[in-house]
Amino acid sequence: MDFNKIRKELVKYPSHKVDLFIGYLDKASREKKRDKTLKNPFMGFSGFEGKAILMFKKAASLGFFIDGKMVNILSRGLSFDYHCYISHFESKHPEGQLYYGVVRKEDKFEYTDMDGDIVYSYIPSTAHVFNKKANPIIGAFCVIKTNQGQSMTIIDKDDINQIKSKAMTAYIWKEWEEGMTLKSVIRRGLDKSFKAEFAVLTIHDNKHYDIQQKKKDKRESVKTNTKRYANVVKAIANGSHTIEKVKEYYDVTPDTEKQIIVDAKKLKEKNDK
Repeated sequence: MDFNKIRKELVKYPSHKVDLFIGYLDKASREKKRDKTLKNPFMGFSGFEGKAILMFKKAASLGFFIDGKMVNILSRGLSFDYHCYISHFESKHPEGQLYYGVVRKEDKFEYTDMDGDIVYSYIPSTAHVFNKKANPIIGAFCVIKTNQGQSMTIIDKDDINQIKSKAMTAYIWKEWEEGMTLKSVIRRGLDKSFKAEFAVLTIHDNKHYDIQQKKKDKRESVKTNTKRYANVVKAIANGSHTIEKVKEYYDVTPDTEKQIIVDAKKLKEKNDK
């Protein structure tokens, strides 16, 4: 990855934020999964630097910087952590209060709505500290209080499962179930009370969860670009990609798959000599 190119294009932005961004890209592009394959193979694709620069600028325009914690880059675009939604809420409503939490099987949670005044009781169990499987997440809540009123938003296990089924990147839920559950309930609560204020942020984050977006998605053919095809063959030859992973990002016909495997094998044999 050409980090000098990225730094040059982002010279107008705070240098420490750009350094943080480049540090994130360097680490994320080399990070591997348990099976030794790259976790973010798309970062090695031709032209990724340009896309990374655009996403940095987009996040900055929304008041955030890509750091690998609050804001990440996924194969289909930006991903905002639930803290971004809280930060945006606090900037828009400094007088407001936002309370939230996940509810596990052994937790005690109840609430009442007394003529618009939300009163709730949440007593979390410590059982999950030692065994999360024995005390799984069964729901989540979000209470929003501003000068305009109060609201309570709740999602149960069925809601969570439905959101998971629409997710374009299931591995994120597997690794950060609690964070993604909180993000879902907070975003739903804010969307219910302040939809217009969060429209831009939701649109850029919603690409990962909107099932309609998933249905409309049309991947480009891996063979429409000669350089792209060569990069894919090279990646499979050196073991950094698998053909299954390539199919997640590009359209690969059965005949093209066979050709890629043949070309990758030839390239590997050539490199091994």
